[in-house]
Amino acid sequence: MAISTNLPTIDLEETVEYFNNYFQEDISVTQNVVDALFAFFEPMADNKEATNALVHAIIITAFDNKINPISVLDEFKNLDALKVDAYLAMFLNLSRKNTSLIGVSNVPAISSHIARTLLP
Repeated sequence: MAISTNLPTIDLEETVEYFNNYFQEDISVTQNVVDALFAFFEPMADNKEATNALVHAIIITAFDNKINPISVLDEFKNLDALKVDAYLAMFLNLSRKNTSLIGVSNVPAISSHIARTLLP
Protein backbone atom coordinates (compact mmCIF):
# COMPACT_ATOMS: atom_id res chain seq x y z
CA MET A 1 0.00 0.00 0.00
CA ALA A 2 1.49 3.30 -1.11
CA ILE A 3 1.39 6.23 1.23
CA SER A 4 1.32 9.70 -0.25
CA THR A 5 3.78 12.12 1.28
CA ASN A 6 5.30 15.48 0.56
CA LEU A 7 8.83 14.29 1.40
CA PRO A 8 11.32 14.05 -1.45
CA THR A 9 11.82 10.59 -2.90
CA ILE A 10 15.12 8.92 -2.17
CA ASP A 11 16.94 7.14 -4.94
CA LEU A 12 18.34 4.10 -3.16
CA GLU A 13 20.73 3.29 -6.00
CA GLU A 14 22.47 6.68 -5.75
CA THR A 15 22.76 6.29 -1.98
CA VAL A 16 24.33 2.85 -2.25
CA GLU A 17 26.72 4.06 -4.96
CA TYR A 18 27.71 7.07 -2.84
CA PHE A 19 28.58 4.99 0.21
CA ASN A 20 30.30 2.25 -1.82
CA ASN A 21 32.62 4.87 -3.35
CA TYR A 22 32.99 7.09 -0.28
CA PHE A 23 36.64 6.27 0.42
CA GLN A 24 37.74 6.13 -3.22
CA GLU A 25 39.29 9.00 -5.12
CA ASP A 26 37.89 10.08 -8.43
CA ILE A 27 40.13 9.03 -11.30
CA SER A 28 40.45 11.32 -14.27
CA VAL A 29 42.59 10.80 -17.35
CA THR A 30 42.64 12.58 -20.65
CA GLN A 31 40.99 11.08 -23.69
CA ASN A 32 44.43 10.82 -25.30
CA VAL A 33 45.54 8.33 -22.64
CA VAL A 34 42.41 6.24 -23.10
CA ASP A 35 42.80 6.33 -26.89
CA ALA A 36 46.46 5.29 -26.72
CA LEU A 37 45.69 2.34 -24.43
CA PHE A 38 42.68 1.39 -26.53
CA ALA A 39 44.70 1.45 -29.76
CA PHE A 40 47.40 -0.79 -28.28
CA PHE A 41 45.12 -3.39 -26.68
CA GLU A 42 42.32 -3.49 -29.27
CA PRO A 43 44.05 -6.03 -31.58
CA MET A 44 44.52 -8.36 -28.59
CA ALA A 45 40.88 -8.35 -27.46
CA ASP A 46 37.84 -9.98 -29.03
CA ASN A 47 35.66 -6.88 -29.24
CA LYS A 48 35.41 -3.24 -28.23
CA GLU A 49 33.61 -3.97 -24.97
CA ALA A 50 36.42 -6.28 -23.87
CA THR A 51 39.02 -3.70 -24.86
CA ASN A 52 37.13 -1.01 -22.98
CA ALA A 53 36.98 -3.15 -19.82
CA LEU A 54 40.69 -3.97 -20.12
CA VAL A 55 41.66 -0.31 -20.54
CA HIS A 56 39.47 0.59 -17.57
CA ALA A 57 41.16 -2.09 -15.42
CA ILE A 58 44.63 -0.93 -16.49
CA ILE A 59 43.87 2.69 -15.61
CA ILE A 60 42.44 1.76 -12.20
CA THR A 61 45.39 -0.54 -11.42
CA ALA A 62 47.86 2.14 -12.49
CA PHE A 63 46.24 4.76 -10.25
CA ASP A 64 45.98 2.32 -7.33
CA ASN A 65 49.74 1.78 -7.58
CA LYS A 66 50.50 5.47 -8.30
CA ILE A 67 51.86 4.75 -11.77
CA ASN A 68 51.28 6.85 -14.87
CA PRO A 69 49.15 4.83 -17.35
CA ILE A 70 51.29 6.04 -20.26
CA SER A 71 54.44 4.64 -18.63
CA VAL A 72 52.59 1.34 -18.23
CA LEU A 73 51.75 1.44 -21.93
CA ASP A 74 55.39 2.17 -22.80
CA GLU A 75 56.49 -0.86 -20.80
CA PHE A 76 53.99 -3.08 -22.61
CA LYS A 77 55.15 -1.74 -25.97
CA ASN A 78 58.71 -2.84 -25.15
CA LEU A 79 57.63 -6.46 -24.58
CA ASP A 80 57.43 -9.25 -27.12
CA ALA A 81 53.91 -10.12 -28.22
CA LEU A 82 54.19 -13.50 -26.47
CA LYS A 83 55.03 -11.93 -23.10
CA VAL A 84 52.27 -9.31 -23.04
CA ASP A 85 49.59 -11.70 -21.70
CA ALA A 86 51.72 -12.90 -18.79
CA TYR A 87 52.86 -9.40 -17.84
CA LEU A 88 49.33 -8.04 -18.20
CA ALA A 89 48.02 -10.68 -15.81
CA MET A 90 50.84 -9.91 -13.38
CA PHE A 91 50.15 -6.16 -13.62
CA LEU A 92 46.42 -6.55 -13.03
CA ASN A 93 47.13 -8.83 -10.06
CA LEU A 94 48.87 -5.92 -8.29
CA SER A 95 45.53 -4.61 -7.06
CA ARG A 96 43.65 -7.88 -6.57
CA LYS A 97 43.19 -10.05 -3.51
CA ASN A 98 45.24 -13.24 -3.29
CA THR A 99 42.09 -15.33 -3.57
CA SER A 100 41.15 -13.93 -6.99
CA LEU A 101 44.37 -13.67 -8.95
CA ILE A 102 44.20 -13.69 -12.75
CA GLY A 103 46.06 -16.37 -14.66
CA VAL A 104 47.18 -18.28 -11.59
CA SER A 105 46.18 -21.88 -11.11
CA ASN A 106 46.16 -22.91 -7.49
CA VAL A 107 45.34 -26.61 -7.40
CA PRO A 108 45.88 -28.00 -3.92
CA ALA A 109 47.93 -31.16 -3.60
CA ILE A 110 45.79 -34.15 -2.66
CA SER A 111 47.15 -36.53 -0.07
CA SER A 112 47.80 -40.03 -1.38
CA HIS A 113 45.53 -41.43 1.35
CA ILE A 114 42.64 -39.31 0.15
CA ALA A 115 43.37 -39.79 -3.56
CA ARG A 116 43.12 -43.56 -3.35
CA THR A 117 39.62 -43.32 -1.87
CA LEU A 118 38.28 -41.07 -4.61
CA LEU A 119 36.64 -42.60 -7.63
CA PRO A 120 37.78 -41.37 -11.06
